[in-house]
Amino acid sequence: MPHRVFRILILQSLLIGFLPGTEADTASPSFRVLSDLEPADYLALEIPVELPLKAESLKVGDKAMDLIYSAQEGKLYNQPVQKVGDRWITLITGEAFGKECVLEPVSQPAKSPFRFDDRNGTTLEILEEENLVLGYNYGDILPEGVPEDRRRSCYVHPIMGLDGETVSDDFPKDHYHHRGLFWAWQRVTIGDKTYDPWTLAGMKSRFEKWEIRETGPVCAVLGIRAGWYILESGVKAVDERARITVYPAGKVGRIVDVDLTLEALGQPARIAGEIKKGYGGFNFRAAPRSEQVITTVNGVVSENSNMVPSPWGDFSALFEGGVGWSGVSIFQNNKNPLFPSGWCLRPYGFLGVNFPGTEFFELKPGEPIHLGYRIWIHRGQAQPGKVSAACAVYQNPPELKQCRSTGGK
Repeated sequence: MPHRVFRILILQSLLIGFLPGTEADTASPSFRVLSDLEPADYLALEIPVELPLKAESLKVGDKAMDLIYSAQEGKLYNQPVQKVGDRWITLITGEAFGKECVLEPVSQPAKSPFRFDDRNGTTLEILEEENLVLGYNYGDILPEGVPEDRRRSCYVHPIMGLDGETVSDDFPKDHYHHRGLFWAWQRVTIGDKTYDPWTLAGMKSRFEKWEIRETGPVCAVLGIRAGWYILESGVKAVDERARITVYPAGKVGRIVDVDLTLEALGQPARIAGEIKKGYGGFNFRAAPRSEQVITTVNGVVSENSNMVPSPWGDFSALFEGGVGWSGVSIFQNNKNPLFPSGWCLRPYGFLGVNFPGTEFFELKPGEPIHLGYRIWIHRGQAQPGKVSAACAVYQNPPELKQCRSTGGK
């Protein structure tokens, strides 16, 4: 019997075990993938989803597991499952929408394609196989010839495209304070004093420790604890926790999720962008290139734009060292405060979410706020790069509904 046919029969027998009136295999829970999105639009995308499992109800415990589902023409998908904290994460495509799938223990865990590499005591790199994905700069960075007051840390650079091209920039001569992928505000007011961590004046972010450094077959996860420090007094004014989750490169793109938690310490901290244009928040500076196009849900943006709301923004270009068009999108989580925020868009190479914009937003002690963003690094411009579809599935992810308990509650 051909191997593929044999495996399909195994899957069918597992699924039958969850039909009414049958006795289910307690080690193989079954799920239905629920989504109101059109499956055909998501066949080319690998979509992170969370399995609704509880540790006490899963008899297989910490064993390696695969999620198995059938697709067109009898093709069988085996997707590794990774435990991240108290969650189980896997990847699916549109092929799984509406399908029933089975979670099955495997004898050998899938190998992780990711590893960390610490460079020079300042940058922790994440690599997939031997290819650099991105670096997080936890130590102070200052190139030769750049003013001392531009020394900084706690940002992401470099960021690499799928074909090895560098897509982010650092210390550009027109704006020395722009730094790869970073989150900063021009106005941070505490008491009667205002600081400007955007241009690194009076307040800077400082790395404190790694909270998570994990790799697995589905993703690499980096958890960072940092603080916003007042330079004059050395006081930590705001506690910052960042989680960066990197997924494997697919045919079209790669997902990098960035989740931030901010909490004022001691007394409230009010944050706001630039007083007229609103820039300040979650930002990306693009690498040198020969051509570029900026796109939002409103269409192509060819001139400087401020404060126009959109759930996503994309910067596509012919980057130096690339083999064709590629791009970087930022998606706003629809649970963020003030969603959808406006944008600071600049053809010279800048893409920024203006949260909260020109008006102040207050961070309070004991009341942390959460901000989520997805970076979509893709081949091609926005349309062939599936930017709209990739954003839609971030804001409205498929849900896995368990069909039958594994023998627990």
